[in-house]
Amino acid sequence: MKQLNGSFVTPFDREDIYALTKEIDDIVDSLEEVANRFLIFEVKEMRREAVAMADIIMQSIRELKNLFDHFSEIKKSDYIMEKIIEVNRLENEGDVIYRRALHSLFKLEKDPIELVKWKHIYEQLEASLDSCENVANLVEGVVMKYA
Repeated sequence: MKQLNGSFVTPFDREDIYALTKEIDDIVDSLEEVANRFLIFEVKEMRREAVAMADIIMQSIRELKNLFDHFSEIKKSDYIMEKIIEVNRLENEGDVIYRRALHSLFKLEKDPIELVKWKHIYEQLEASLDSCENVANLVEGVVMKYA
């Protein structure tokens, strides 16, 4: 933010840079909260749905990294648009796993404390995926402005 405020000329609108920076920070904050929940809830064993969601989050972050590696080519937006579409696809895939995980949790978990713990963890994992999608959607808006 300090560097942005000191720049006279920016590659695109300051408002867009600020919004992107805020959304990227939301990804980091959300993932930090996932880690905190594992510590606070003293999770001893990982569930496969959480692993699947974490894998999709990592894939989404890799796609965003690749997108930003080519961000200077915003005028040739085909590659960037492919990455945006992929992040959106991954988020939809994560939503399916999230709903399936909740369904399974409420159907099979007999311990109410474990149910509450995992419900909160799944919700935070899903929020992390939403944050990745929010970044992709903001980039899409920037691409539309400058393409």
